[in-house]
Amino acid sequence: MLLVIAGTCFGLTAIAYGVMASAYAKASEDPDAETILAEFEQHPLYRTLDNHGVTIMLIELVMLAIFTVAAIGLDTSRDKRHVAKSDQIKPNDDHIMTEQETQCE
Repeated sequence: MLLVIAGTCFGLTAIAYGVMASAYAKASEDPDAETILAEFEQHPLYRTLDNHGVTIMLIELVMLAIFTVAAIGLDTSRDKRHVAKSDQIKPNDDHIMTEQETQCE
């Protein structure tokens, strides 16, 4: 669950960062670029991403890596536990009889 949340946060941050970069690029081509850029810089999301966007994305990327490794480890341990439990439940006589053995009986 944490992996899904971290992935969603990372995706939203990356999209917002891309939209911000695209908006800055388009605004710089406009003759009224200074006015448009001033409006962008007033928005709290753009201001936060402009000041801390790379740091936020790196932290989210590290969290994604940690949660991914944890999920793989949890899956591996649960799989080993399941295999161990199924080995205990096996019937005692799992020997497949050959044709000769069936004729002797």
